[in-house]
Amino acid sequence: MAFLLRSTPGYLHLARKRVSISPTLCIISRTTAYSKQSSLRTRPFSTGDKSRRDPLRVLFCGSDSFSQASLDALIKEHKNNPGLVQSIDVAVRPLKPVGRGLKQLAPKGPMHILAEQHGLPLHEIDTFTGWNLPQYAVPINLIIAVSFGLFVPPRILRAAEYGGLNVHPSLLPDLRGPAPIHHAILSRDTHTGVSLQTLSDKTFDAGAILAQTPRPGIPINPSWDVSTLNQRLAAIGAKMLIQGLRDGVYIPPYTDVVGHYSAANQQQRHAPKLEKFDYQIQWDSWTASDATVRSIKLQEKLWTTAINKKGQPQRWTIENVEEVDPKDPSIWTDEMKVFARYIQATRAKQQGSETMEGGEDNFNINGLNTLVFRQTLQRPPKKSNKARSIFNSGSDSDSASASANPTEKTTVTSKSDSSSSATQQQEEKPSTIDIRLPYFLSNTKNPKPEKSQPEAAKAIIIPLPKGGLLRITKITVEGKKEQSASIVAEAHKQQQPQQTETSSSTQSSDSSGSGSGDFLMPFLSGNPNPSYFRDPFY
Repeated sequence: MAFLLRSTPGYLHLARKRVSISPTLCIISRTTAYSKQSSLRTRPFSTGDKSRRDPLRVLFCGSDSFSQASLDALIKEHKNNPGLVQSIDVAVRPLKPVGRGLKQLAPKGPMHILAEQHGLPLHEIDTFTGWNLPQYAVPINLIIAVSFGLFVPPRILRAAEYGGLNVHPSLLPDLRGPAPIHHAILSRDTHTGVSLQTLSDKTFDAGAILAQTPRPGIPINPSWDVSTLNQRLAAIGAKMLIQGLRDGVYIPPYTDVVGHYSAANQQQRHAPKLEKFDYQIQWDSWTASDATVRSIKLQEKLWTTAINKKGQPQRWTIENVEEVDPKDPSIWTDEMKVFARYIQATRAKQQGSETMEGGEDNFNINGLNTLVFRQTLQRPPKKSNKARSIFNSGSDSDSASASANPTEKTTVTSKSDSSSSATQQQEEKPSTIDIRLPYFLSNTKNPKPEKSQPEAAKAIIIPLPKGGLLRITKITVEGKKEQSASIVAEAHKQQQPQQTETSSSTQSSDSSGSGSGDFLMPFLSGNPNPSYFRDPFY
């Protein structure tokens, strides 16, 4: 079949229908029109005439509920406006094996289901290496990737006439990366937004920003969790994508809508994927609010390693934690009051102030229950990840070249030297640390106690050195069923080091809590006046 080249000053356009020859038309072959050597292979409309465009034949790449909203909107636009969206192919990630022995496949995700419901061609892609665009009589001319997780390589983008688009749930260039919604919540951001950008052929989230939520952005309700915020941004992103297609923003030359902002005034935080290490409770550096946000707002299980009475480390999985209000009189047990008054009096003495009425020595805390937690300080080394290396280096994921810069100097070290260096580094930065903390039984029983232990089913409250009181209701010890927190704590309760005048005044502490050092030192050397030390009931 012959193609017709319509030649008009200012633009080039390939006609899709056979028409009669006129003085203003000339015939060329399909081979000539799409030959790599042909000058016609450059993308059309370079003069910015967005009113003249071909119908879009889209390859939509997505993987989750955020991308589902954009695909659903694209399908509706295809049905209502086929002159704009002519066809849709869908690319998804393959189903992963799950279960014991990995003999079963995970249930189909929202993208699989939506594509099958509408009879769209479905392609499972786990890597773009060796994969090419489907060969149709009229080729795909636009790639749309929304929360896909794979870098679309340059050769795929070049094969599509209009390149690629991406919907990203942040106010780019801030929060580039795969988890912008999670990091917006972790950072307690008050506003966020959505950006429509081109797909860069060099790295993730570095394309031209074609549309964006007007700043300062969408207010984030403090009560929203990650699912709620994801759902709201997905709907906004879907509308922005369709409007962008209608406006022809994907046609070069691109207009970067944030180009007028000063780079110096833009936040450019990275939003990497949160991994298992990010949900390990950092007893020495987190506040109770930090733990609560991860557990409730991000809807993830937290974990820690506790030392039992035999000195054995056991992993705890904690599904729900809660920050309790220190102004609530119902939480204050007698033991908590003694602890708070002791810390407050000791701080006053350290600062040279007058001690509280009754004197510091009247507060006997030697009977406190304590737990010892083993905390990993260093993030485990990451496995080789091609997508991560692309984000950091900007290389092509489809390229087989992974060699280092030949001009870069290398240093050769002997085995003994490297071993010595590793040993020295390990001594300077230990991989784990043991932290002893007091805990108290909550006055409030669990709302749904176990039938076998209704009286013992209580939550525990742990004060954190950086601030806040953390209430834990249920704990699952590795290899066992979920149990009441008070039952698990009793099995891991440690004998508390005796507090003496020498230990209470020393400035050094035994981080493991197993020696003669003052295990309360983190509370005495941290935030000068944590709110939960202001016990209003003495």
